[in-house]
Amino acid sequence: FHPVRRFAGIILEESAGTDRIGSYAYACPSLCFYTRRPIMEIVDEKEFAAVFSQPHPFYCVLRERNLEALKQRGIPYRVIDDRPLASLKVKDLISPPPGGLSNRLLLITDKP
Repeated sequence: FHPVRRFAGIILEESAGTDRIGSYAYACPSLCFYTRRPIMEIVDEKEFAAVFSQPHPFYCVLRERNLEALKQRGIPYRVIDDRPLASLKVKDLISPPPGGLSNRLLLITDKP
């Protein structure tokens, strides 16, 4: 189960047509399909923090464990929705990622 379609619906309801949409360290090409808007795919932690620090509104899909990039820098964000992500990889069980095995996918924004 991938909640990207649900997230896209929320983004379309909440955002203005000029608000930025993206994902951080999580590939979700269907977000572009469901929103019919360009999607920023961010993989670098510093770039992610920089995008969130800009004044233009940004909506982002990411795994819960990747929120540390914002928390460590004290950058404010709001969790709009979160859903379980059913895909757990064997490599994560053998060698857990630094943020742990949290298997939740979040939709966050920098809009208050």
